[in-house]
Amino acid sequence: MTFQRFLFSYKLSHRFLRHLAFWVGIVIVSAILSIGDPLTGFYGERIVFRAILCTVCLLPFCIIFSYCLLYFLFPVYLKKKKYFAFITGIILLFSFGLWLDFHTTSLFFTISGAHHLTSGQIIVASYSFVWYAAGAGAMALGLRFFKKMYLQKKENLILARQKTSMEMKLLKAHIQPDFLLGTLENIHREIEAGSQTSPVMIMKFSELLSYLLYESDHELVSFEKEITAVNDFIIISRLSGAKNKIDLKISGEIENKFIAPKLLLTNIQNIFSEVEGYKEDLDWVAIHISVANDKLMLEVLLQFAEGNDVNFDRLESFKKSTQRNLSIFYPMNCCVFDLRRQQNQLQMTLILTLSQENNFPERPNKEIMKTNQYDPA
Repeated sequence: MTFQRFLFSYKLSHRFLRHLAFWVGIVIVSAILSIGDPLTGFYGERIVFRAILCTVCLLPFCIIFSYCLLYFLFPVYLKKKKYFAFITGIILLFSFGLWLDFHTTSLFFTISGAHHLTSGQIIVASYSFVWYAAGAGAMALGLRFFKKMYLQKKENLILARQKTSMEMKLLKAHIQPDFLLGTLENIHREIEAGSQTSPVMIMKFSELLSYLLYESDHELVSFEKEITAVNDFIIISRLSGAKNKIDLKISGEIENKFIAPKLLLTNIQNIFSEVEGYKEDLDWVAIHISVANDKLMLEVLLQFAEGNDVNFDRLESFKKSTQRNLSIFYPMNCCVFDLRRQQNQLQMTLILTLSQENNFPERPNKEIMKTNQYDPA
């Protein structure tokens, strides 16, 4: 049995051991505090015996008060904000405790040989015993509160992790339907026309789908695979008859680095999708992916024609949703995303820290094209 299970398990045997440990602690503290009681002058030979006897005499009401508070007064009255009934119950319980402790205290003094004490002194001792029981009950209730708060916090963390995990899975599973349907239509059209580019499109499309569906289900993927997927996406976009020029430049060391799956691909794909309605006004697209040490910078620059009617204001919602999605993968403020307009240009910038994890389950793909412009020639 682990210590955590001992503290928080609801199993009957574990609960019994917790309660037993609590009362053993109360008995030890009570026995120590009972040594050398100045009221009775117990500094003689039987000091240990009298301390144990004192503890035994005050223990019954400690147990009664604690369990009445934990399992009756608190859940039935205080928790339901029935304060008057709770206070009345406490007063009745204290009255019963004074009566019970008066008799147990009298028994204690009789056995210990302190026959010279008056009834007033016994009542004073009984009163102190009642407050000791109240302290034990308050401690038990406090421990229960701390336990409940800890379990609630732990449950909230589990729910938050489950929510984050679900959002990550949804984001990973997200594929732009317009891109998929458009690519399939273009492949069909190229095949019917007998175009020589159709085999290249089919190959690149199958490789991209393979990555999206089967190779991106880990928390981290090889950065090289992510670059390959971006490369396939650019080639497919160019072969699909894009009228604008698309440049892709990669610089820096990309080997032995890892990234959240489809992060670059999704952001590039999303910005393409956002300006889909203005592609006739789009002159060219420049994509630059650079790596310096562990820092990755993605820059996407879209140049529109003069006098275009592009509504850049509606991209603000796209910026906010992208920032929220990125915070799921990189919650520790190690990711910067910006989207801004400069005259007829739209610039998207993403900066994040790549992982150096070296126990990735699969061997990274080494066949990466590193040219300034991707031409499927």
